[in-house]
Amino acid sequence: MRRLWPTRSVIGVDIGSRWVKAAQLTGGPAYTLASSALYPRIGRDGTDSPVPDADELPRLRAVLNRRGFVGNRVVVAAPNALAYTAVMSLPDASSGAPLDQIAKGELARSHKLGQTPIESAWWALPPSSRNAIGHQAMATALACDTAAAIVEAFDRVGLDVIAIDSPPCATRRAGLLNGKDSNAGVVLVDLGWTAARFTLSVAGVVAYHRQLDDLGLRALFEGLHEHDNMSLEAFDAALPTLDLSEGNPPTAAHARIAGACGPWIGRLATETRAMRTYAAHQYPEHVVADVSLVSTVASVPGLARKFSEHLGADAHAQPVVSCVATHMQTARDAQSPALTTAVGLAAYEWIDG
Repeated sequence: MRRLWPTRSVIGVDIGSRWVKAAQLTGGPAYTLASSALYPRIGRDGTDSPVPDADELPRLRAVLNRRGFVGNRVVVAAPNALAYTAVMSLPDASSGAPLDQIAKGELARSHKLGQTPIESAWWALPPSSRNAIGHQAMATALACDTAAAIVEAFDRVGLDVIAIDSPPCATRRAGLLNGKDSNAGVVLVDLGWTAARFTLSVAGVVAYHRQLDDLGLRALFEGLHEHDNMSLEAFDAALPTLDLSEGNPPTAAHARIAGACGPWIGRLATETRAMRTYAAHQYPEHVVADVSLVSTVASVPGLARKFSEHLGADAHAQPVVSCVATHMQTARDAQSPALTTAVGLAAYEWIDG
């Protein structure tokens, strides 16, 4: 039976600590980035609440209207700082055990959530080489109060939240849009402001996720602020034109940031290497053939090459999706790893998981 594709996908909205990203696709099986938006959150230094407030969402709605987005159905990324994940063992489905309830209880126990009401989802993991009781699964959750606050905030500006999705799942989904082998192992490294996030995708599902707050861009900036008294304004001004492939940085700020990037990239590579080792031990039949860097800073010239040198394996910035451009800005955005999660959110109804 032929599958009929809608003209436009839902709108994927990824509100990070300092930037808002949005994307909308046109139908498959070949996907096109039809509309996109990427802009800073006003007055945000990354220490504010990750849940958008009432003042921010009217601006988002206006941007969506100006940039040619169609419809009001949105899929929103769960705030990384407020989402919970865990790997666990569950009974076999044939046992008749209440797996949803067990998974929710195990995740709440592992994060010491007590009686906090949560919305959760889980999925089965590929068979592991390790002997384990039951079947391995991964679960993710968000507090009900947080979910309700997000839905209500979007509803006030006429945006209908049909789902709040896990960012690691959305990032993996975006990789599948690029035609990556769903059976292979992939490590996705999200270089965010508040944290660096490492996601292992195996056989088309997220199999492990780790977040390290001391490896985010904020930690890089704070080191420069402490040792060189660099201001956040100077850091923000230099970062968009940073080029790690150049031998002669154009300003002192560029030189200081480039110098600090070496040790930072080395630590990121060390954590990535550890995840590759974990994958090789846990899933030896799924070779990790790809390391993809996502987020705004991933497109800094020379960063992927230096990352590869530290890692001892190829790493690259992940372009969003092949694009038949509707205008020049969308064509540029289609090559930017900053929109990766937003594109994966936009594909929520089109690609499983």
